[in-house]
Amino acid sequence: TSGMALFDISDPLRPKETAFYRTGGSGVHRFQLDCPRKLVYAGGGAVGFSNDITLIIDISDPVRPREVGRWGGPGQHRTAGERPALSGAAVRTHHPLRLGNRLYVSLWYHGFAILDISDPTQPRLVSHVNYHPGGSAPTHTTLPVGHKILGNNWLIVFDEEMGGGDPPAFMRVFDITDEKRPLPAATFQVPRDPSGKTGGRFGAHQPHEVVGPDNLVYAAWFSGG
Repeated sequence: TSGMALFDISDPLRPKETAFYRTGGSGVHRFQLDCPRKLVYAGGGAVGFSNDITLIIDISDPVRPREVGRWGGPGQHRTAGERPALSGAAVRTHHPLRLGNRLYVSLWYHGFAILDISDPTQPRLVSHVNYHPGGSAPTHTTLPVGHKILGNNWLIVFDEEMGGGDPPAFMRVFDITDEKRPLPAATFQVPRDPSGKTGGRFGAHQPHEVVGPDNLVYAAWFSGG
């Protein structure tokens, strides 16, 4: 059984499951909760699709969660005759994050997509960027900055180090002022420990999912600290 469980924690010592939303594939890996709209944006499996896609689930009735929208990456709709350009689990939704009426979706080895979710039942592709050269680390998180910096809009993108990367996984910065044409602006790497004591999985992983007015990014960097 795979999917997403909802719990009532009115009594924190006795959580009660209110519902279990079943999905296809291996279930839900990561999600974001949209409290005002009572929606969940998840990377999860669905019948007829290869690997995880973007699911939009309405939880306004916590006893009866229901899917209201979905979006698959390039080539993922298997029953429609599509075939991914890359084999295995290379093309899949890893982690959708919302800002306003946009959803920023990391697509693992296929870069990231920006979706218009003005109508959550009909997500529409705004743009798709696949910046991966051969052998680079997959896209883990695409984090929109909720305010302008130097007059522009920005997307903080984290790859995930899978081990032995040369160079290891990066934090990347994209200028999304023109959201139909995101532009790479910068990369960042933590310097390796010259003593060689860091482990083999040394590289970017995941940021705290808010960039505040201080413009600081807080990040986990595997054996880099």
